[in-house]
Amino acid sequence: MVFTDGIRSKSGLLILNRRHDHQERGVVEINRKRNNQNWRMVALYGSLSINLGIMILGGYFLGRLLEKQYQWSNMSLTGLLTGLFLGLYQMFIVAFKATDKKK
Repeated sequence: MVFTDGIRSKSGLLILNRRHDHQERGVVEINRKRNNQNWRMVALYGSLSINLGIMILGGYFLGRLLEKQYQWSNMSLTGLLTGLFLGLYQMFIVAFKATDKKK
């Protein structure tokens, strides 16, 4: 709403006439859509970073389990690097798809 044309009453109070501007409503709706889209992107990239951490930790603990179970050496490091690679791979794939949707 936009207030325009103030009129003074007999008591000296300013009475404002209200005018509804449809263009300003459109601007507010566009800003809400942008804000909503920004939050979606924050949620997307936030979930990707959490997923990356889970993949790294999962690879590390799986490698540790293999070391203890089968007495293999350096499997925790191998699992950690595999989790890192898979997490980054998934991160780039999802980010690439998200940028393709914008175009």
